[in-house]
Amino acid sequence: FAPLRGEDFVDVTSESFDIVILTHVLCSVDSVETVLANAERALKPGGKMIIMEHMSAPDGTKMKMVQDVVGPIFNIIGNGCKVLDMPTKIQNYLGNRFFVQLEKFEAPLPAFPLFFARPHVKGIVTKK
Repeated sequence: FAPLRGEDFVDVTSESFDIVILTHVLCSVDSVETVLANAERALKPGGKMIIMEHMSAPDGTKMKMVQDVVGPIFNIIGNGCKVLDMPTKIQNYLGNRFFVQLEKFEAPLPAFPLFFARPHVKGIVTKK
């Protein structure tokens, strides 16, 4: 028995859901685009994806340097979790077919061991 992964096709009728919630899922999958495509297929027109994910810090910042060092280690011990530019990935994949409203924020995570995952993005994307 193999567990389901985020990219696995889930047998649901197309356009059958009003809401899809993705919370700390996209960082742990091999293909963000595949998961977004499956969610898009499941949503009715006007349906919403509610998303919250950690993300990479801006280039050139101390936090980004820490993420570059800690990220590969966390990938091994954190169930495949990766530090990605999540707002750009979401916008690039869904932007022309969805109304994308994303907000960056600092999650209130403990200083140790998860301080490097404080940069987060949350939002609602609505299917056109």
